[in-house]
Amino acid sequence: YVKHRSLTAASICGMLGMFQNVSTTSYSKQELSHESYQDAAACRVIARLKKERDEAWSLLAQSERQVMLVASTAITSNATLSNGKSGSFSLSF
Repeated sequence: YVKHRSLTAASICGMLGMFQNVSTTSYSKQELSHESYQDAAACRVIARLKKERDEAWSLLAQSERQVMLVASTAITSNATLSNGKSGSFSLSF
């Protein structure tokens, strides 16, 4: 049993069209591969930036807590004079 060619493969124009379709499919695969790589790279960049942002927020919150602790310690130690009497003071940042 011999399998017959389709009508498009029977002519030179038809065969050229088939080769063009194969070439286009190959090019599309390359484009998809490239875009998939770019998407993955963009996701990695976004993940890194979010991590850096979260670390920066954490450091800021930690710094604010330390400033408040130092300020409250300064207020407590400045409020009591060496003779035990309370006095007035000013605290500026």
